[in-house]
Amino acid sequence: MEGEPPGRYGLTDEQYEALTAVWEQGYYTVPREADLDALAEEPDISHQALSERLRRGIDAPVQDTLIVDDPPPEADRPEE
Repeated sequence: MEGEPPGRYGLTDEQYEALTAVWEQGYYTVPREADLDALAEEPDISHQALSERLRRGIDAPVQDTLIVDDPPPEADRPEE
């Protein structure tokens, strides 16, 4: 993903930055090398805001690549 524009994946700049930062710091490794409380300190946002940003950021590429034929109703998807 390095060098790719975030919009290509349906991500906002903030979602792209959050997803790449947590991946680089080991959030998705097993076992985790970082937790959301510590990761939320760097961009100076709350644990909850980072969690929501990650969920929405993961939703966009999953929907665009895996769920292309049957997207959920827009009413069920919160806006960022």
